[in-house]
Amino acid sequence: MAKTRGKSVNRTERVGPTAFACRRVREADVADDHEEHDEHQQMEQQDESQPTDDFVVDGGSEDTSVLTSYADHVARRDQELVNFEIKCNFVGFYLLSRQLFDVLPLTNCMVILTQTGFEENKELPIVLNTVLAGRHYVTEYLCSAAFSRVVQAHDLQTGIDVCLKIIKNDKYFFDQSLDEIKLLKLVNKHDPPDLHHFLRLYDYFYHQEHLFIVTELLQANLYEFQKFKQESGGEEYFTLNKLQLITRQCLEALQYLHSLGIVHCDLKPENILIKSYRRCQIKVIDLAGSSCFQTDNLCLYVQSRSYRAPEVMLGLQYDEKIDIWSLGCILAELCSGEVLFPNDAVVMILARMIGMLVLLIWRSVREYTLRIAELSLELEVGEAKIIPAQKAQEASCILAKFEEAQDTMREADIMINEFVIANE
Repeated sequence: MAKTRGKSVNRTERVGPTAFACRRVREADVADDHEEHDEHQQMEQQDESQPTDDFVVDGGSEDTSVLTSYADHVARRDQELVNFEIKCNFVGFYLLSRQLFDVLPLTNCMVILTQTGFEENKELPIVLNTVLAGRHYVTEYLCSAAFSRVVQAHDLQTGIDVCLKIIKNDKYFFDQSLDEIKLLKLVNKHDPPDLHHFLRLYDYFYHQEHLFIVTELLQANLYEFQKFKQESGGEEYFTLNKLQLITRQCLEALQYLHSLGIVHCDLKPENILIKSYRRCQIKVIDLAGSSCFQTDNLCLYVQSRSYRAPEVMLGLQYDEKIDIWSLGCILAELCSGEVLFPNDAVVMILARMIGMLVLLIWRSVREYTLRIAELSLELEVGEAKIIPAQKAQEASCILAKFEEAQDTMREADIMINEFVIANE
C-alpha cells in the first residue's frame, strides 16, 4: 500500500489463475514488472513531495496524465495476456500450469493441482447430493454409455432440472463430443420454437478434466420403456394410435435434419426418448460419433447392426435414406415387440432382408429389369425385326412381374401415407 496525497491506493494487481500462471511462465514480463515498479516508486516519491492542494481529479494536471498512462499500460498488458491465452491450446496450457504449480493461493481462491495433469480414473466419480462446477446439484444417476455417463441435476441458477452428460477423460471421446455440440447448436439455431423434436442444448463446460454437456431432461428411451412394459405386464402402451404419433414426429425430425444436410447415421430405439408419456411426445438424441453432413467423406461403419441399411452393409454409397430404413426397423420392433433383424452376421441379416423384403429388391433393381426386357425384345429405333416367340414370351413375363411389383409398391405407399396422416 502506498500513500498518495493522503489517500490509500492498492498497487496489487488482481488477476485470474490463468493470467497469473501465464505471467509466471513468461519470465520477460516478470523483469519488465520490476522495472515498472521502480519507476512508479520514483513517481510516488515525487508526488508526495508536492502539496496536496495541487492534486486535481478531473483536470489536466501532470499527476492525472501519469495515472492515465499507467492505467493504459496495465490495460495493454492485460490484453496481451488475454491474447496469449487465446492463442494457446487450452488443454495444453492447462496441463502446463498444473505441472508448474502445486498450489496457487489467489484472492478468495485456492486451486489444488496434481503432478501429471491427468486424473487416475478416466471417469469422473459421481457423488449424489453434491454440487458440480458450483452450479449443478446432482440428484440422480441415470445411465452410462461407451464414452459418457449421464446424471440428473438441479440447476441452482435457473431453478430447473437438467441432464448432465459427463464425457470420459479421453481425447477421442472429447473430439466426438465437440462434434455433437456443434451439430446440436446448428440444429437448435434453426429451430428456435422447438418444433422439430430434437434435443435442446442448454450449456457445456470443462470441469475437473471432463467435458460436460447440459441438455433438457427427458424420460426413458423407447427400448427401455418397451422392455419395462413387457416385463411388468401392464397395459400396452405402443398402440396403433401412439405408433402413428411417434411415426409422424420421427419423420418430421428426420425431414428437418436432412434439410440441413445432416445424416443421423445411428437412429435406434435407444436414441429416441420420450418427452411426455401422456401426450406421446418424443425427441431424437445422440448426434455424436456417426452423424455427419452429406458432403463429408462418408464412413463405411455407421448405424447399429440391427438397424443398418443394406447399402451400408454392402459398402456402397449411401445418403439420408439410411435413416428412413432405421426408422422402419424401429417401428416394426415397436409394433411386434421383436427386433426385425436380430444382431447376427452380416450375411445372415442380408439373407433375412431378402427373404422378408423381396418387393424392395424389385424396386432397387428396376433399371436392371427394364434393361433386360429391352435386350430381350431386341428393340432398335427405326428398325423392325422379327422377335422369336420364346424371347417375346420371356420378356413379357419379366415385364408382367415388374408391373405387378410396381402395383404392390404403390399400394404399400398408399398404406404408409394413410398410416402417417391418420391423426391429422
